Amino acid sequence: MKKHAYLIIAHNQFALLKELLKSIDDERNDIYIHIDKKIKNIESIKLKKVCNYSNIYFTERISVSWGSESLIKATMILLKNSTSNTQEYSYYHFISGQDFPLKSQDKIHNFFDEHQGYEFISCRKPSQAEMERIKFYYPFQQIFGGRTIFNKVGKRVSVFFQKVLSIDRTKEAYKVYGIGSQWFSITNRMAEYIVSQEDKIKKYFYKGLCADEMFLQTLWLNAPFYNENMRYHSERRNHPCIQEIFFDVVRAIDFSRGNIESPYVFDEKDYEMLIESNCCFARKMEEQKSKELIKKLSKF
Repeated sequence: MKKHAYLIIAHNQFALLKELLKSIDDERNDIYIHIDKKIKNIESIKLKKVCNYSNIYFTERISVSWGSESLIKATMILLKNSTSNTQEYSYYHFISGQDFPLKSQDKIHNFFDEHQGYEFISCRKPSQAEMERIKFYYPFQQIFGGRTIFNKVGKRVSVFFQKVLSIDRTKEAYKVYGIGSQWFSITNRMAEYIVSQEDKIKKYFYKGLCADEMFLQTLWLNAPFYNENMRYHSERRNHPCIQEIFFDVVRAIDFSRGNIESPYVFDEKDYEMLIESNCCFARKMEEQKSKELIKKLSKF
């Protein structure tokens, strides 16, 4: 039996997380969960009791901050835990605790069976400005987090002096670079390759700015088995809400109605649009605003 690994990163909305776990509870799935260390009194036992068929594994916890290397670290923790299991997974789905499936598990497994071997990674060439995310070091990103005034000032001062000193850690790192969504569904080969590259990831992507949207793409483009024909490309284009890069990872995510740090939160009126999208997962949900929508989606 081909099994899938769900890699979940969560930091709040635990009632919603329970509904998510119920929706992916299937003997063909194992579930790995990273919960932000800043969250106290997590009742892991109660979360485990939600599932009747899936194995649930809780990983070591770190504090996660937007835009910092901690997002890469949390991703690596989930990948290392899942790839070290004696079970070899057909696919590894990296999702958040505020995602929700738009199809039944039968349909999701059938879809990935039909596209077996494809990597679901959104990827494009980064602009010169985007390259600065990993060209320079951003030592204050993890300390201050988010887009605080302290972080903005620290970033500008740090980058100014690095430019004076001609710092550029991209010079001899990789031949090509990529950027895209941090969410992915990848094969076992790709998952194991990422884990094997941990030292290079630390050297070239840690202390970056939003480098979680670049490390996976760059590794893929420079992998010895890289084959662009084996990266899934959706035919969906010009959708009024869902951006093209998210169709390539079969995720309905809407930044057109959201903001730079957080996507739009779906609710009941988005049901038809989400189903019509033919994506496998939707992000983002919230316990109250998305309550009726989740009820409808839970009927699959």
